[in-house]
Amino acid sequence: MPCGVWTPGWRWAACWLRPARAGGGAADVALVLAAIAIYAAWVCAAWAMPRHWSVLRGSQPGPPPAALLRTGALLLVTGSLGLCIARDGPAFGVLLWLCLTCVGAWLSALTQAMLAVAARRSSRFKDPR
Repeated sequence: MPCGVWTPGWRWAACWLRPARAGGGAADVALVLAAIAIYAAWVCAAWAMPRHWSVLRGSQPGPPPAALLRTGALLLVTGSLGLCIARDGPAFGVLLWLCLTCVGAWLSALTQAMLAVAARRSSRFKDPR
């Protein structure tokens, strides 16, 4: 049925009534890769901070390789923005990227909180001997 025409019986065939395309495709793979890249970028940015790095490393903290982690985070953010723009164009791609950035930051914060709780529990229940 063509888009935006009157059909017999006076029903309007709108473009948004078309069924979704079947199958996944490269666009769906790009979306998943962009989401993974954003999450990894936020994790790298968090691990560049000494406090989060000490939770990750435990008893042997040492200084984090901050420059390397921040550079990795910047490259991952840029790559995910490129994937979103390539997938949906510049207008909606930037909006999609902003939404993925918020979700990635939230998931990264949850991951860091769970790591901190797990580190606290493991040190609390150690055998004192």
